[in-house]
Amino acid sequence: FCEKLRKGEADIAFGFAGQSWGRMPEEDFSVIPICRESIVFFTNPRSRLAGKKIVTLEDISKEEFLLVNRDGVYNEWIKRICRKSNVQIRPRRYIDSGSLLKHLVIENDCVSIVSRRVIEQELKNGTLVELPWNGESMYGEIIAVMPKNVVESNMRTELASIVKKALAQDLSANFSAENG
Repeated sequence: FCEKLRKGEADIAFGFAGQSWGRMPEEDFSVIPICRESIVFFTNPRSRLAGKKIVTLEDISKEEFLLVNRDGVYNEWIKRICRKSNVQIRPRRYIDSGSLLKHLVIENDCVSIVSRRVIEQELKNGTLVELPWNGESMYGEIIAVMPKNVVESNMRTELASIVKKALAQDLSANFSAENG
């Protein structure tokens, strides 16, 4: 996601990074951590996997699997865990829209992976279910990235600060509602 920064087409970029994702921006970028997101496998309540106590990669590999964006970080993560475990998961479709992805999973017996925040409402109302994953914990570090060689303007620093505060408030509100 730093390519537009490198080309001078953007002043700031947001994305996932971290050791668990196998990629970090290069040294010529300044990184501002914003928050840590929990990443989950999910399906609809009618799926045969919905009732399982523990779901394995082997289970998921037998299902229709949908991913957001062919070159996205979720795809990289799936490839990495599949290499580690010698299990192949081949996405059947790549979806460019989070709302379309949720709709397809709700209407069909398929599995996907996203940030828990993206499907929070659907988890609460029961139209989607999180799959109890038996592998390593899945977290994504949401970061803001800016070129180091450009003098940081107050606008960029303030923008990153606003996003960080908004996400923190949103996470806090969700946590308070859940633990009510």
